[in-house]
Amino acid sequence: MMKYAILLIACNITLLFMPTSVSGEIRLTIGSDHWPPYELAEKDFVTNGFSTQVVEAVLKRMNMQIEGKIQLYPFARLEHHILHGHIDAAFSLSSNTERQKQCYFPAEPLIDSKWVLFIRQEDKNRLRFSTLDDLKGKTIGVVRQYAYTPAFWAFLKKENNYETVSNDEQNFIKLRSGRIDYVIAEYANALTILKKLGLSDELMPLLTQPVYKTELYVIFNKQRISEQFVNRFSDTLKAFKRTSEYDRIYENYFLTHPLDKVHFSHVCHRGNCAVN
Repeated sequence: MMKYAILLIACNITLLFMPTSVSGEIRLTIGSDHWPPYELAEKDFVTNGFSTQVVEAVLKRMNMQIEGKIQLYPFARLEHHILHGHIDAAFSLSSNTERQKQCYFPAEPLIDSKWVLFIRQEDKNRLRFSTLDDLKGKTIGVVRQYAYTPAFWAFLKKENNYETVSNDEQNFIKLRSGRIDYVIAEYANALTILKKLGLSDELMPLLTQPVYKTELYVIFNKQRISEQFVNRFSDTLKAFKRTSEYDRIYENYFLTHPLDKVHFSHVCHRGNCAVN
C-alpha cells in the first residue's frame, strides 16, 4: 500500500509542474529575469523588453497562451526552475552542457549576442584585450551562474583572477570604484545598465576584440514540453523575424546601438584570441 501512496504523490507532483490546461487549451508557464533591454520587470513579473515582446508575438501566432504572466526570478533561481522542470520555458539564455541535457533549444535563436570587456575610461591607455594573456594579473568581475564559455572559465579558474557577484549592476559599481579591473558583460545589456547608473562617461567597452559571440534562446524543459512543439516554435520564430513587426520591435530597443553593426576592429580565430 505504501508504494502505491508514494507513486500517487509522485504523480501529483509531476502534474503540479506540467503545462496548465484550461478547457483543453494548453497554457505555458514561463519565467525570465530582469535583464534590459531583453527583459524588463515590473514588481513580480516580466512585462516588456525585446525578448519578451518577441516571445509573446510568436506564441500569439501559434495560438498559444501564457499561464498568468511571465514570472520574474533572479537568474540563478530561473536556471534552477527550468532545469528541474518547475516551469515550461525560460528566456533569454545561451547554451551550455547542463542546459542542453535538460532542455530543448529551438534551432532559431531570439537574437545574436556579443560579450565584451568593460574598463574605466581612465584606464584606456593602460588596459587592453586582444588575447587572454592580457588579463593575467588583473581582476575580472563575473556574475554567478552566467554561462560565458568553458575556455574563458578555465582561464579564470587557472589564474584565480575573478570575483563573483549576483548581478551586472554590482560589477559595474565595483569597476567604477577601482576594486576590479575588467567586467565581462553582454554589450546591449551593459549599455543599458551604464545609462541607468549614470556611468556611460566613466566606463567603456573594449571593442577591439569580443570575448565571445553567442545566441540567446527561449529554452524548454524536456520533461514538460515536446520536441515537436519546440520545432514548431522555432519555425514560427524564424518566419516572424522576417516581418515588419519584428523590425519595429528590434528598432525600438536597438536603434541607437544596433547589435548587428557593432564593429570589432580585431577578430581572430586562432590560439587564445578567440574564446570559444
